[in-house]
Amino acid sequence: MNRKLFLPFIPAAILFAGACTTGIAPQAAQPNLQQKQQQFQAKPLIYLYATGEGIVDKTKANEENAVREVEKILRTEPVFRNLAEIRFIHPFRLNGNKITGTDWLKLARNIQETLDKPEVSGIVVTHDSTTLEDTAYFLNLLIKSEKPIVLVRTISPVKTVTTESIMNFYNALAAAASPDSRDMGVLVSMNDALYAARDADKKHSSGTDLFRGGDFGPLGFIINGKPQYYHKTVRRHTAQTEFDLASIHELPPVQTVYLYSEDSPDQILDGIKKGVKGIVVDCSGEGILKPAIRNVLKEALRKGIVIVLSSRTGSATEIRDKEIRRNAVLDNSLSPQKAKILLMLALTQTGDFHRIQEYFNRY
Repeated sequence: MNRKLFLPFIPAAILFAGACTTGIAPQAAQPNLQQKQQQFQAKPLIYLYATGEGIVDKTKANEENAVREVEKILRTEPVFRNLAEIRFIHPFRLNGNKITGTDWLKLARNIQETLDKPEVSGIVVTHDSTTLEDTAYFLNLLIKSEKPIVLVRTISPVKTVTTESIMNFYNALAAAASPDSRDMGVLVSMNDALYAARDADKKHSSGTDLFRGGDFGPLGFIINGKPQYYHKTVRRHTAQTEFDLASIHELPPVQTVYLYSEDSPDQILDGIKKGVKGIVVDCSGEGILKPAIRNVLKEALRKGIVIVLSSRTGSATEIRDKEIRRNAVLDNSLSPQKAKILLMLALTQTGDFHRIQEYFNRY
């Protein structure tokens, strides 16, 4: 389904994505106090987190000029001005190719602090598409708020700007500004559709239609400038989770192992030597493990390492080895990278694989 919304012409600078390298907005003409209070009461307050690189170049002067131009457009263009009061935050550059657990924790704490302010209605995060779905799922498990959080692809550089790019950006703001988006968990906005962070799955390396909802599809669509939801995930998220952001200072080391036709146990043995706390194994479609892999996984289990068995198909894994099946955690339709995120957070709570299996059943 591809539903379109007519927007007036908007200059390319609106798709600044990560152009905001400072959190300081230029001063606009100030309305009187009564007008300002009326505007604030009439429109939701959305914080826009720009985490990618700038659309002009990496020099500070050009990026600051881009910020001023973007803020001017958002103040003056009716399609945006009437949607929400938008404030900018640029906590740090979040390069999808180099993102770390420390980056995720820093971003989550910053967003949590913002959402705890009663006047804030929601959050939009512009993000490199490389790991957008991973960041969305991480926030989905940690942020304690029912307020909307919407991730949308960073558009960079300026030569890639298209009407579809403007649509994605507008739709993310519209979803975050709508009270209908409360308690929907963290969302991914792409091509007029809104996906649950758990289900969002990147299917293409480039283009305007990068994400899908796996076997579960989108939760809803932006229709005539407003989100309309048709489904709601029953998996726990955000305010419903037991993971405690305040008590997590670092994420435990977890290894991801992708098996293939000529797979070797060496990478698993290397992880054991390095002291990993958990291993996510991306099994074949049917979950068949070669004898050498089975033996080294059993060794890891005996050492107390939590093993999560995932499937490259994205569906539940079938493991024929009884000993491994009894002692390993079976993934429940998560991609291997999201299984790793859940395992890292689960290990901050417990090392017992029975309890961790319950987490995978719930999330």
